[in-house]
Amino acid sequence: MNIGEMLRRVKCSLDTWAEPEGGSVSVAIDSAHMWELGAIDQESPRVILSFTEQRPRVDDPRVQDVLNRVDNFFEAMVTRGRGYEERVGDALVGLADGAPARMARPLHDLVEEAVATIQACTIDDVDVEMPIWYRGTERVPYNPHEPIYGYIITFSIGTQKADLKNQRANG
Repeated sequence: MNIGEMLRRVKCSLDTWAEPEGGSVSVAIDSAHMWELGAIDQESPRVILSFTEQRPRVDDPRVQDVLNRVDNFFEAMVTRGRGYEERVGDALVGLADGAPARMARPLHDLVEEAVATIQACTIDDVDVEMPIWYRGTERVPYNPHEPIYGYIITFSIGTQKADLKNQRANG
């Protein structure tokens, strides 16, 4: 299974979660694109997915050449954009008075639900390891020129790469 298909499967699961919240899920082509999409003001929650890297499962090239297993790393930014509330801290935990209906849910709750949705996503492919490996959640790093209020979820999907030696030998 290729990286694009893995992203489509995770996006499909997150779409099902985001739609009732009035939210959206999109795929970024790289980190710069993720930040560009994350900076858009929007009251409803938004998830931006991005592939970040692929690493061999083992460091020894002789073993890796035989096993051909890799971990594909992804990020999911959960945000409402820039400055969506005067009292940002209160909005994160659900204390904002008079917040619009779509903002009534605390951002922290939405992040936890997004993590659970990613972990529950199943990819029915013999070459893909399940469950998806949750690696952690952290705040979006602060940028004083364009603050984005949100969190980045990191996860990985283990997979078996095609056996290149057999492919070369067979044709």
